[in-house]
Amino acid sequence: MKTRRKSKAESVPAESDQEQDNTRSFDIELPEDIDRDILENILPDVSITSLSSESIVSLYRLLLAQVEEVDATRRDLEESHAEGERKDVELDQALQDKESQGKEFEASLETMQKEVHAVKQEKEQLGGCSFLCKHYTKLTPCH
Repeated sequence: MKTRRKSKAESVPAESDQEQDNTRSFDIELPEDIDRDILENILPDVSITSLSSESIVSLYRLLLAQVEEVDATRRDLEESHAEGERKDVELDQALQDKESQGKEFEASLETMQKEVHAVKQEKEQLGGCSFLCKHYTKLTPCH
C-alpha cells in the first residue's frame, strides 16, 4: 500500500527527470551548405552545434514569428497590387472620359463652324441684295 509520502517521494524524481530532459542538449554536426556565422549572428544566444530543448523552443518561436511577418508582408503586397490595379482602372476611366469629352467638343466646334459659315454666306447674300436694292432705288424715279 502506498502512502502519500511514498507517492510524493516517487513524483520528485519524475520532476527531476523532466528538468534533466529540458537541460539535456543535442549535439549536431552542421552540413557544409549551412553558414554557421550567419546562424550565430541571427541566434547569438543559442549554441548552434549543441541545442537544448529551450534553444529548440526559441527556434520554433523565431520561426513562427518569421512566418507571421512573411504572411503580413505578403498581405501588404497583395493589397498594394490591388490598390495599384484600382488606380489603373480609375486612370483608364478618367482618360476615356476626357477622350469622350474631347470628341464632344470637336463635334460642337464643327457644328459651330458650320453655323458661322452659313451665317457668313447669308451675310454675303444679304450684302449683295442690299447693294442691288440701293442701286435699284436709284434707278427708279420716286413718285
